[in-house]
Amino acid sequence: MAREILNRYRGAIEEYCSIARNLKEEELALALAPGKWTIWEQLVHIVDVELVGSYRLRKILAEDKPLLLVFDQDAWVDKLDYTGFSPVDLAGVLAGFQTYNAILLSNLHPKQCERVGVHEEKGKITAMDVVTHHINHVVHHLEVIKKTLEKASNQAKHAANAK
Repeated sequence: MAREILNRYRGAIEEYCSIARNLKEEELALALAPGKWTIWEQLVHIVDVELVGSYRLRKILAEDKPLLLVFDQDAWVDKLDYTGFSPVDLAGVLAGFQTYNAILLSNLHPKQCERVGVHEEKGKITAMDVVTHHINHVVHHLEVIKKTLEKASNQAKHAANAK
């Protein structure tokens, strides 16, 4: 697997861990807009997607054209109780997955990256498609978290200046 892809993956997970470890309790309930996921829900979702992405990748690499089922991400966020976890716990879980996956990814041969699975909605996708989509997905949610924190910070500054 290309070193740049592995570095991007590691970088995204390191950024997640840094953000998660530095969040204040009150920031976890912040959302970018009404009806959008909170920072807490974003953090949990990223770990859930790491689990699903890891599973899909392994299915493609080990099985012949496996069926890759979708999952209801909203139901996972709404109905699974993660209250026993802290952001630091989630960062530890994600870092462990990253170590586990990075070893697998670093050992892939080009032919393995071309192996195909059949996604329930998207049709045929390659192992490399799974990896690339997964990294982009993590980066997207990190951007939403950072925008949410920036928006809250700006609102706090405006409120302080208004006094």
